[in-house]
Amino acid sequence: MKLNTVIHGVCFFICLMLAEQTFAQENTVTELTSREKEAKFFIKNVLNWRKTAKAVHHGKLMHFAPENGFYVYFRYTDSHKVMVILNKNDGDVTLDLTRFRQILDAGKKGKDIISGKTIVLNREIQVPAHTPMIIDMQ
Repeated sequence: MKLNTVIHGVCFFICLMLAEQTFAQENTVTELTSREKEAKFFIKNVLNWRKTAKAVHHGKLMHFAPENGFYVYFRYTDSHKVMVILNKNDGDVTLDLTRFRQILDAGKKGKDIISGKTIVLNREIQVPAHTPMIIDMQ
């Protein structure tokens, strides 16, 4: 299962890079629809962040079995952690963080690299429907 997760992550980032190249070749910003602009911003944000995320490049992987429509995994080094949350639920859902105590320090803060918001990782967090969250904890 660990190999499948790694393959999934690699495929995800390859798709992001290909999509960014396609946007760059086929459209200028003024020709994009609002949805395409949103997708381009998302891709650009993730790829630029990824360049400096040591845990993504050199970290270990810890993942948790999917539960209640969530899949959560961590990439981590001694000094850097990244938490990835994938919510496939049809509505906004509260994710209980106690399940991740072995890797997640209570009260730790992180930055959601997609929204730019600071997230306090206490007992639970709200995750929007059909949304990935990438939380960087340096």
